[in-house]
Amino acid sequence: MTAPPTRRPDASMTLIREIMDQPLDPGYAAESARRLAAGKPSSSGLRSPVVLLACIVVGFILGVAAESYNRDVPSIARTKAGLIDQIGAARVSADRTSSTVARLQSEVSAMESRQLPDLTPRLLMLEEGAGTTPVRGPAYVVSLDDAPSADAASSQTDPRVAPASGGRVLSRDLQIVVNGLWSAGAEAIAINGQRLTASSAIRFAGDAILVNFRPLTRPYVITSLGDPAAIAQRLAASAGGSYLADLKNNFGIIVDTQQLDGVTIPGATSLTVRYAVPDVSTPVTQTPSEARS
Repeated sequence: MTAPPTRRPDASMTLIREIMDQPLDPGYAAESARRLAAGKPSSSGLRSPVVLLACIVVGFILGVAAESYNRDVPSIARTKAGLIDQIGAARVSADRTSSTVARLQSEVSAMESRQLPDLTPRLLMLEEGAGTTPVRGPAYVVSLDDAPSADAASSQTDPRVAPASGGRVLSRDLQIVVNGLWSAGAEAIAINGQRLTASSAIRFAGDAILVNFRPLTRPYVITSLGDPAAIAQRLAASAGGSYLADLKNNFGIIVDTQQLDGVTIPGATSLTVRYAVPDVSTPVTQTPSEARS
């Protein structure tokens, strides 16, 4: 009895077997045979004038691109350095202007005190409420800084998404903490020396947080005047305190709090009203508290 024919181990791998046994496509093999029959080499090779010309053109283009890039690098560096210098000069000019405004406001207040002695107490009360004059007293201070693990990718985070995405402090975080401090009984608040008033805005612009349209640098120090112990207790029991704990525990934000005595908060330097105008037809002679007594 004859033994059955043995089956090839790769019988089920037809495609792979054809690739291994016939690596050259039949069309290429036919073209090679035609060139050999015509007395030409089996392939054009890499010495074809067209191939050499193409290589020269590609090399020339790459060389020009590299030269252009290297030539633009110093120009970009100079432009960046110039912009940094302009920003620094603009900040110095803005600080100088703010100091001048504060000095002029102090002079105006002194003149009002001399010329209008009867109205001075009421003006002082209104100025303190509006945030135009410096105030001093005990304070509860909250400092926020980016998490140590915050990476550069988080700079592209949309500030409207979850708080402190990527471990960075966002404008939304400052807004919520500031609102919590107001609710906890703060009488005056400033962020990195920028006094908050009824017209203040805490905004996010690119990588910077703006308060009163002034860019702030880390860390963000929120100073709130009032009874420090009472503010701390009320803040901890409020939604603002829960938000602070969430920033620290879940996002790694550095949160630091202090209770200080004798802290001075500067007055706001710009309180321009664009649409409202004073109504002088019915002058107010009493405060709301006086009218209710």
